[in-house]
Amino acid sequence: MKTRRFLKIGTSFLLTGLLAVLTEILIHPFSFADSPLSLTLKQGSGWVEFHATGHPSAIRITGKGDKLQGNLFVNHRTVTGQVQFDLSSLNTGIEVRTRHMKEKYLEISQYPEAKFTLTQMELSQDLTGNTSMKQVPFQGKLFLHGIEKLISGTAEIQTQEKQVKFNAEFSLKIGDYGIVLPTFAGITMADEVKILVQDTTRIQSAN
Repeated sequence: MKTRRFLKIGTSFLLTGLLAVLTEILIHPFSFADSPLSLTLKQGSGWVEFHATGHPSAIRITGKGDKLQGNLFVNHRTVTGQVQFDLSSLNTGIEVRTRHMKEKYLEISQYPEAKFTLTQMELSQDLTGNTSMKQVPFQGKLFLHGIEKLISGTAEIQTQEKQVKFNAEFSLKIGDYGIVLPTFAGITMADEVKILVQDTTRIQSAN
């Protein structure tokens, strides 16, 4: 009799434990964001754009390129990774100015690409469902023209299902990278340049 009673008690505890586990799973299901995520940037899906001011006429100078690629990783809302940009894809809209910029100032034959290593970025939300985050601060190291410098900026991030779109913005001084201030048709470009980056990619598991 005692053996049967102990078996009944043990079975009851086991069923209670299983029920508790199932209840926890139903209430708190595993989230896609609980595992490390990967964001792969492919050429053609995004772009890099610069904005500068020319003196003495305060003319606006812009250039844009689309050869952006790299990999970002999200682990518990912390984002890291590296992105490369092929400088040969930059276009200012004026052929001669574009050629001078690439050959004389950026010297792309010697320094063909810029590399950005993201070292610090903390998200306020998981990259699941439909989310929107603005003014997300980030820091990293930009390697340009043979020189690496720390930079910081902000990003706007939007997710829809398993797609993420981001817009990042930061400023730099080209003199810090050993680049002579570009001059074209009597206009000299200011030292400080604003950089805009946009891309859209799919959210994938990093495992």
